[in-house]
Amino acid sequence: MKKVISLIIVIIICFSLTSCVYSSYSTKDKKEFAKIYETYADSYDEELALGFGEYHYGSYFCAFPREAPDEMTEYYFYHDSLFAWDEYVIYFVYHLERDAFSDFSDKLKEFKIEYNGIFNSPVYDTTHFSLPTYIFTLSETKSNGEYNRAEYVMLDEENLNVINVYTNYARESSIKENCKYDILPNSRLWKDLMPSNKTTVDGYFSVYNFSNATENGNDAYVIPKLSEIENQFLFAN
Repeated sequence: MKKVISLIIVIIICFSLTSCVYSSYSTKDKKEFAKIYETYADSYDEELALGFGEYHYGSYFCAFPREAPDEMTEYYFYHDSLFAWDEYVIYFVYHLERDAFSDFSDKLKEFKIEYNGIFNSPVYDTTHFSLPTYIFTLSETKSNGEYNRAEYVMLDEENLNVINVYTNYARESSIKENCKYDILPNSRLWKDLMPSNKTTVDGYFSVYNFSNATENGNDAYVIPKLSEIENQFLFAN
């Protein structure tokens, strides 16, 4: 009897601990667009993360609008957290008139971020996605060589739609069930998606990572604070 009681107590404790560290939220309500930029965890620097915890989970979303677009046709936000494992899917689509779409496309082509005299630009891909895509962040999982985090913008030139995507440890089933567009690349291997000549940090490409040579000649990287570069973003006021 004591063993049974002890087992029940252990189960209750385990359940309580899991409940404390687990959270999940999803929505397709366009009125909840601001969820993208809410803070879910403490960051190393309050300016360093928009809606996420440590910077390597986050993104500044330099090509994402800060307010819900007028003609947003789709929106999906999903966050699932268990201990240190955070799964994110952020996906929204908005329509532009032809001239506005053309202007936005031109801005993406020319887009770059400058920091301390160094310029970073997104990777343009017309091979691995169903639509022309600008990749702003792509990180690799060392255990299997697949990417686990990505931020990109896709252009549907035929229908004049802009598709914005951020994923972190996202399951394909969650994406396919909730996103009308085919937003997944035809390969999950990081090396297939990232040109070999792109500056990377151990399998991590990001327009927010800037090379910073150290005194002994070794290459190091810095991530600027949001306030240092946000005036260069596509939707900067």
